[in-house]
Amino acid sequence: MTLENNYDIKSLTTPAATGGTVTTSGNYRIHTFTSSGTFTVNKAMNVEYLVVAGGGGGGEGTGGGGGAGGMLTGANFPVTSQAYPITVGTGGSGGPSMTNGGNSTFSTITAIGGGNGEGFPSYNGGSGGGGRWGQVGGTGISGQGNRGGNGNSYRSGGGGGAGSAGGDAGSTSGNGGAGLSSSISGSPVTYAGGGGGGADSFRGQAAGTGTDGGGNGGYAAWGTNATGIGCGGGGGANNGSYYGGNGSAGIVIIRDLSSEDVTATGMIITPSEASCRTGICTIDVSVTWTNNGLSTSSFVPSITASSGTVSTHPSQNLAAGASVTLPFTVSGMIAGTCSICPNPN
Repeated sequence: MTLENNYDIKSLTTPAATGGTVTTSGNYRIHTFTSSGTFTVNKAMNVEYLVVAGGGGGGEGTGGGGGAGGMLTGANFPVTSQAYPITVGTGGSGGPSMTNGGNSTFSTITAIGGGNGEGFPSYNGGSGGGGRWGQVGGTGISGQGNRGGNGNSYRSGGGGGAGSAGGDAGSTSGNGGAGLSSSISGSPVTYAGGGGGGADSFRGQAAGTGTDGGGNGGYAAWGTNATGIGCGGGGGANNGSYYGGNGSAGIVIIRDLSSEDVTATGMIITPSEASCRTGICTIDVSVTWTNNGLSTSSFVPSITASSGTVSTHPSQNLAAGASVTLPFTVSGMIAGTCSICPNPN
């Protein structure tokens, strides 16, 4: 019978939080949500976050560029042991019914979807959609994005971005506003750029260009879809027979320190392997857990065995830097090919 003491330490870690697509960078664990889900926290701690809403759709005809979804970032945000629903906003439609982007949420944080470039029901959003001919661009939300560009007699404005306002129409339609860069994922990525405004082919005017992933405005063609993460929609196409491009979906990224984990740091098994080679055995297991974090952690200590019945313990509150050693019993273990190890929570 084998009683494993040479366990993989990675399998002994109770993660401070789970949810999303999990990657690591240095001492950080990164939870990325590109669709709605749940962020489950196993202890009280502080996290960093990026929340980007969906971008607005571009307007049709001589419509304006779609506004970028609102973008919010923060650090030292307190979370407690519970499940947090995550909503990732969808991109707005560029036609035939123009819509704003969807909101993205994490806990008390809500990023507002970008305004569409048609003005139905409104150009306003996290960043404003560009104004169509003769229309003022939509307003953005302070701290989330910027206004859309204004249209003029024959040209439309670009959608606003998280980093700057959409371009006003001049001799050409306006370009999309710039996005903002974040390195929360472990490398710099630019989010939430605006879409370019559409142009009128009969007057030979150029369409606006999308910025930082926002779609380009159309010129005798459809506006293109946004390609960036959480970016504004494509700009409006020209003449009523063409639609604007769609906005892209948002994103939510949450980052925590891997040092916040509770780790199994020791295990003693009795009787020894030599005294339990055949038949059915009762095994006593002693496991020590240590809280590597900077605050009290709540976790459920448990072990797994390849056979037999394992005793249980209730949830534990372990102070920062403290350790606890707990006994377990595995009854009815079948000798021969058995293993025991602490179980991740």
